[in-house]
Amino acid sequence: MNCKILHYKRGEQVKVKIKRIIIACLLGIIVLIGISVAMSRNSALDTISYGHQVIQAGHSEINIALPFEIGGPQQLESDNGYVVDTYQAPTQHIIIDIEAWQPGRNPTLPTVEANVKELTHRFELNGVTDLVTKDVQLEGASTVRMEGTYRSRGLTYRFYQYAFESNGVLWNILYQYPVDDTIGADIVQQIQDHIQVIPKKEG
Repeated sequence: MNCKILHYKRGEQVKVKIKRIIIACLLGIIVLIGISVAMSRNSALDTISYGHQVIQAGHSEINIALPFEIGGPQQLESDNGYVVDTYQAPTQHIIIDIEAWQPGRNPTLPTVEANVKELTHRFELNGVTDLVTKDVQLEGASTVRMEGTYRSRGLTYRFYQYAFESNGVLWNILYQYPVDDTIGADIVQQIQDHIQVIPKKEG
């Protein structure tokens, strides 16, 4: 009888040890997964070299923080007769669009207020329901910053839109990234509001 009890207790102890080993292995796997995710995220962020780039249009110049060098502009004419310099930099994590509007065939640019009204209408057509508009003081200029979310092709995007006028040029600067992309969110956090309007040179 005592032998049976001893054998039973040893069996239970073996089961408990096996359970502990399995739990320890599972915890180890979870820790390794967490470390690998953190390392891959850090390594991706480590490849980003933040800097500043001067962009000129007409008599206006801005110095803007960017996660990579943005190429030269494409120049087009809008339906309303304005000349528009466009800079586009789409990547896996973030899309940056910069537009510099200048008078062309149409000598009168829209005001910032009219521009913001048109942008609001465009965002609403794209399904933005949480649009927030703020007056933000950049270095060298007052600007309107618009932010919100929208869905496109099954993904939800976060965006930040800046609109301001400087020396006869209307600037529209847009950052957007998928809401579940932590790297894109970190990039925007680093460059958000880092736009300097360079004063017009005398003479």
